[in-house]
Amino acid sequence: MARAVQLLQALSREGALSITEAAEQIGAHKSTAYRLLVTLAQERMVEVEPDTEKYRLGQGLFDLVTDTSSQPDLLHASIPECHFLSGQSGETVTVSVLEGSEIVVVHQTLPRRRVITTDWSNTRGWPHVTASGKVLLAFLPSGRRRQILEEPFPRLTKYTLTSFSELEPQLKQVWEDGYAVSDEELELGIRAISAPIRDSRGQVIAAVSISGPVFRIEKDTLPAIGRQVVDGADRISKLLGFE
Repeated sequence: MARAVQLLQALSREGALSITEAAEQIGAHKSTAYRLLVTLAQERMVEVEPDTEKYRLGQGLFDLVTDTSSQPDLLHASIPECHFLSGQSGETVTVSVLEGSEIVVVHQTLPRRRVITTDWSNTRGWPHVTASGKVLLAFLPSGRRRQILEEPFPRLTKYTLTSFSELEPQLKQVWEDGYAVSDEELELGIRAISAPIRDSRGQVIAAVSISGPVFRIEKDTLPAIGRQVVDGADRISKLLGFE
C-alpha cells in the first residue's frame, strides 16, 4: 500500500513514468513496479499513454477526488450565496466543477437586469478559457494539469491564451491573489472573476465566478470584484465544513 501511494505521488510530480522510471522512483525492482501499475490500471487509477507507453494518473483517481455525489451538498451551500453575489454585483454568478478535462457549470444565477441572456447551466467547455477553469487548474497536481493542457489550446477569441507558457503565470497568480480572471478569452465582451470552493478536507472541489460585460466589469474594478467572489467562495466553503 505504501509503495502504491509513493507511486501515485511520483506520477503526480513527474506527469508520466516508464516502468523503469517508476521502479527508480519507489526504490523497487521493475517487476514490483509493473505489478503495482497493472493493479492501479485495473482500478483506472493510472493509464498508459499510447504514444510513449508510459504510465500517468488515470481518470478513476480524479473521479474519486471530485466525486459528483458531493454536488447536492455543493449546490445546497452555493445557491443562496450565488443569489447574494448576483444581487451584490448585479452580474451573472456561476458554480463550476472539473469533470475529466472539461469545466462544467452546475449552477447559474442570472441578474435581474439581463443584458446577457446566455444560459451556461450544465454546459461543458475548455478550462483554459474560463476564470473558473483557471482556478480549478491552478489547484490540480502538476501531472494532471499537464495531461489536460495539451498544446496547442483551441483559440475561441483573439484574446484566448493558446500555450502553457502564457497560461502558467496566471495559474500561479491564483495562489497569490486568491482568484482568477478571464478577460474576453471565452467570449468577446465578457469578463469573469472566479475563486475556489473547498470541502471539509480543504480540497478545491469547485469554483464560483462573477461574469459580465466589459463595459460594467472594468479592469480597475477587478480587485474589488475579486474580493467579493473570494469572500463568497469562503462562505460556501465554510458551509461545506472548511475552516
